[in-house]
Amino acid sequence: MRPSYIINNWEMIKNMTLNIRAIGIVASLVIAWCLKHYWCTDCISLDRDSIFQSCQSDGKQADLGRQQEDQDTGSTTKTAMVGVSYSRMAAQAAFRAVILGAPGSGKGTISARIVKQFDVKHISSGDKLRYHIANQTDLGKKVKKYLDSGMLVPDETMIALISEEIKTLEGRNWLLDGFPRTVPQAEILESIHPISLVISLIVPDSVILERVKNRWTHLPSGRVYNIGFNDPKVPGKDDVTGESLCQRPDDQPEIVQRRLDEYLTKTKSVIDYYQKRGLLREFTGVSTNELWPKIQECIMPLL
Repeated sequence: MRPSYIINNWEMIKNMTLNIRAIGIVASLVIAWCLKHYWCTDCISLDRDSIFQSCQSDGKQADLGRQQEDQDTGSTTKTAMVGVSYSRMAAQAAFRAVILGAPGSGKGTISARIVKQFDVKHISSGDKLRYHIANQTDLGKKVKKYLDSGMLVPDETMIALISEEIKTLEGRNWLLDGFPRTVPQAEILESIHPISLVISLIVPDSVILERVKNRWTHLPSGRVYNIGFNDPKVPGKDDVTGESLCQRPDDQPEIVQRRLDEYLTKTKSVIDYYQKRGLLREFTGVSTNELWPKIQECIMPLL
């Protein structure tokens, strides 16, 4: 016959074992619930000076997670694997941005700085259209017909162009310049490639009109230089290729003023669209050097 103290200790050990098992089961359920509800939130949005980011899945990843768990409610492992998958998907596209700004506001210069510092791929819709037209691709021929007839390039054509370009990036971070220009384009883009940030440059018209007088362009690449604050290393020559720079015919003051008015009219609805979605950040200034530190501060937490 066992001594009573041994029996008591044995009962205590059994009770402790059962308690540990119960705690393990509860912990597993808590972890599964957390993975289900918090692994990929629909958005992360703090105050104006804090990290500001939209979840690229736009809630679709969370729905997939719920469907996965419904298929096998008791499988914590599957839920965890789904959560890790979502995390990787978000990391692959942590920075999907659009830059907006009137002609002459410094979009090209700001974009170049973002590309250089943050290793972001710059996608300029204007550059891509010019490339296809110059190389007489099938898309370029279609676009030229629209432009020659004074018509806007259809939304579906622009979406196809941008989507094809984004596919070639294979998950790299990117910055869209010159697109979208209409709310329908913005809505289609959001459904295919959800945006995480929209940068809007606000520069007074008077500053822009003065600036374009001194603007020189490398037409093949679209690189822009402004005498006085973004000079080429060699006067009249492109920094990269050494080729000659020129002034575009549409940089005449009266033409620029008309383009500024058109930009305000056409882009206001797009700006309102992104503002309502909580993605818009506006930066006001009279020079690139004034705007850049604020933009830099906004982007750094996202990358």
